[in-house]
Parts: sequence; C-alpha cells; structure tokens
Amino acid sequence: MKNKIQQENNIAKGDILAGSKYIENKIININLNSNSKKNKIQKSKNNKYMIKKNLDKINNYITIIEESRSKKDLEEKLTEANMSDKIFKALKAKEEIYKMISENTFNIEFINNTSNCLSDIITKFELKIEPLIKKNKSRITIDKKTWEVIEYVSNKYKLFDSQDVSGMLYMLAGHCHIKWVP
Repeated sequence: MKNKIQQENNIAKGDILAGSKYIENKIININLNSNSKKNKIQKSKNNKYMIKKNLDKINNYITIIEESRSKKDLEEKLTEANMSDKIFKALKAKEEIYKMISENTFNIEFINNTSNCLSDIITKFELKIEPLIKKNKSRITIDKKTWEVIEYVSNKYKLFDSQDVSGMLYMLAGHCHIKWVP
C-alpha cells in the first residue's frame, strides 16, 4: 500500500519532489513525421481543398453564365423549348433547391454531394439529352431520357430524391449551364 503524502500551500506548475521520493520519467516519443500523422495532415489539407473546390463549383452553378448569348429566364427558355406546361413545377423545384443549398452551406457532406450531383447532371445532360435535342427528337423521347437521367442521379446520390434532382436540372437550365433548345 502506498503512503499518502499530504502537502499544503504548495503551488507548482509541475511535480513537487521532496525527501527521498524518486520519480521515473517515461519519455513518449511522438514522431511528427510519422506516416499516420502525415496522412492525417494530408487528409485535412485534401478535405479543405475539396470543400473549397466544391463550394466554388456550387457557386458557379448557381450563378448565371455571363457569356451566355441568351438573357432569357427559365420561363422563357421552357416556353421556347415547348415545355411551358413544366414552368410552375420547374420554378417551384428550382426555389426548393436554392433553399436547400442556403440552409446547408456548412454541411460538408451536403456540399460535396451537391457539387458532385450538379456536375453529374450537367455531364449526363450533355451526353444523353443534348444530342436528342440537337436531332429534334420528340418531346416524349426527350422527357423519357430526362427521367432516366434524373432517376440515375437520384439513385446515385441518396441525399437527393428525384424532385431535388429535377430542381437542380431546372436551376442549371435557368442559369445557362444546360440548354433545352439547339
């Protein structure tokens, strides 16, 4: 059993050693250059870089492209594409996406998913839908392919349902990132 030592009125910022007490110092060697520490630091830098990159991408997507030859709003674009029946739904869905983005600005998972989702929508639109528009395919064919893209993207990004992805698509169209007419 250890002896209990009582000391009063001793103020120290470390150990107080008195009498015949011996303290064995164990040195813990922390190698700041170790691979695990480097990996953690690198991951942190990569995360900061990715967050900034994804925020920049989202800001780009929610900004109207200035070089666009068209200064038309979403309503005019949908009307020109013979999709005026979708105007109310498109405007509502687009506003919901703006709201969702503004409410989740500090949610890293949301930022990363949103950025990647918007990128996927643009890429899929350019590869799957735009060629149909340029070939003057029927509205039914374009709508079917659009639904396939929306379904694919919403299945890939579980954070967003088909209504969210649809809103993102209309938001991108409204800002000239994608075009419904050749």
